[in-house]
Amino acid sequence: WGLTINPTRDLNRMATAWYGHDGIPVDPTLRAEHLRQVSLMTWAFVRSMKRHLSPPAEDEEAYVAELNARLSPEQAQAIIAAAHRPNRALYD
Repeated sequence: WGLTINPTRDLNRMATAWYGHDGIPVDPTLRAEHLRQVSLMTWAFVRSMKRHLSPPAEDEEAYVAELNARLSPEQAQAIIAAAHRPNRALYD
């Protein structure tokens, strides 16, 4: 599990470190929104992987509630309806 979680943290750190630091002006509001989306979808991937590896009766209800609480309705529904939810979370 740590081999999955730690690289996702690295991904968020790298996005924050690199985005907007290449000399090209970036709107700070747009940068913040993009970085928020990277963080949110990284969370959705990790949460979807946890659900993917758990028995449905153990985690499905909480999983659906958490996705609906954190993501836009369109994003949540797309992930919930996907055949392979972790891969769908990566898509966004």
